[in-house]
Order: sequence, then C-alpha cells, then structure tokens
Amino acid sequence: MYEITVEISFSASHRVSMAGEIEPLHEHNWTVRACFQGWELDSDGLLVDFVKVKKVLTEIADKLQGRDLSVLAELVGKNPSAENVARYFYEQLATKMDRWVGLAAVSVQEAPGCWASYRP
Repeated sequence: MYEITVEISFSASHRVSMAGEIEPLHEHNWTVRACFQGWELDSDGLLVDFVKVKKVLTEIADKLQGRDLSVLAELVGKNPSAENVARYFYEQLATKMDRWVGLAAVSVQEAPGCWASYRP
C-alpha cells in the first residue's frame, strides 16, 4: 500500500470546554497533516498530487487563519477541540478531492507534541 502525507500550518484561537469549565481564549499555531492511502497509482505514478492537496488544505486553513474557532459557523455547537478541528478538516478535504483518492485520516497538532486525528 502507498501512503502520502501533506502538512500545512495556520494560526487560530479557541476556547475549549473541559469538565464544564471554558478555557480563556488562547491562540495556537496549528499544524494539519492529511494522510492518503491506496493500492494503486495513477497513470503518472502518483497516489495523489502533493500540490493539489496542499492547495486545498491551504484554502481550508485560510478560512480559519486568525479567527476564533469557538465562533466559527461550522464548529458552533461543537467544542472547538483539536479532535473536532481534525474532523472539520477531514470533512472539508474529503468533499474537495477526487472520489477515488483514499483520504485515510487528518491529524491536527494544537501544541508541540499534542496531536488529535480523525479517520472515518
């Protein structure tokens, strides 16, 4: 099986609810990694085009850049945790990629050494 990973970064803030307490608004330099897997390559010998994936991830991140994720329409009603941010990126990316491309997971680093992943 082939696997590729594409990584981008952006900055955004959030307020996370934990055990009924809401943290103060704080900012992170987020890192997002999208992992694709598949058994077959296209006619160019690629699983997926790195450039296309990076472009799509950047478009998604640009909508979040400098924003408060706690009030982002797509996350309203959800705790803006790293787990939910990973799922948001997965769902957005999945709708923008070719159907045959095997998006396996999206991982988000909220702080150095602290990763959350979403895979269906």
